[in-house]
Amino acid sequence: MDNSFKNILIPTDFSSAAENAVTHGLALASKTKANVLFLHTYHFPILRGVNGENIYLDENSNQEALKAAKERLLETQKKAVVLHPDLHIEYTNEQGFLSDVITSICNQHHIDLIVMGTKGASGLDEYLIGSNTAIVLDSVSCPVLVVPKNASFKPYKKILFATDFQFDDVEALFKLIPIASLFGASLEVVHISHHAKEDAELMDWFQQICEERSPNKPILFSNIVRSESTLKALNKLMHAKEIDLMAMTSTNKGFLKRLFTGSLTEKMAYHTDIPFMAFHVHENNRL
Repeated sequence: MDNSFKNILIPTDFSSAAENAVTHGLALASKTKANVLFLHTYHFPILRGVNGENIYLDENSNQEALKAAKERLLETQKKAVVLHPDLHIEYTNEQGFLSDVITSICNQHHIDLIVMGTKGASGLDEYLIGSNTAIVLDSVSCPVLVVPKNASFKPYKKILFATDFQFDDVEALFKLIPIASLFGASLEVVHISHHAKEDAELMDWFQQICEERSPNKPILFSNIVRSESTLKALNKLMHAKEIDLMAMTSTNKGFLKRLFTGSLTEKMAYHTDIPFMAFHVHENNRL
């Protein structure tokens, strides 16, 4: 079986949310036999001197923080090796903003999947965490698995892929199939429709394209009509069907923006402990 994920990147700030993402990332790596790279980023405040030179604020404290981060990275790697001795696990500590560093690391190490944790913060923390996730989703070319803080890992049994009828959705869907096969999970494609007749025809077309490409893959296709918001409808659907993993492409930027940086009302509509995988695409090609 082809393995889409050979190199997995797991950024960490050593928080409980990040540690939970480590658990999910390692479990997925164990199934796919992927290499794992832990990443911690740091950014020291810098002032410009009168002659243009860099002046680091409180350099002693910065160096102490850097040393502590390296020690925690090593500890994280050692624990992971004990739990998964069959995996190749490394770590790196890089200076810079998270999104910039991740983009560079992905290119250098041929990363196929990023696993990031999120936490149920509030106010400014919630906005910054959401913005960081949204920036990473928009910056990288590989899929990103977003793991909520309270999402305990369990083997995937039901995977839900939400489509807005993009050509790129077909590619993303077929990247999910090996994961579903590895876990023995069912795979359902759903569209939350506000235009019943038109979208039903598009779903038939989308299903035909998928089945022509791979007629032996058991995938369920559903066009669900809802008058409520897509966020709320998906949230209800995931819990009603006991979904273990939600996925979609990043062509639906409006949805992703509302999900990670939207209003409190929008986030409450999508309050979930279900991991979310976003597949990056470069073009928006509606069928």
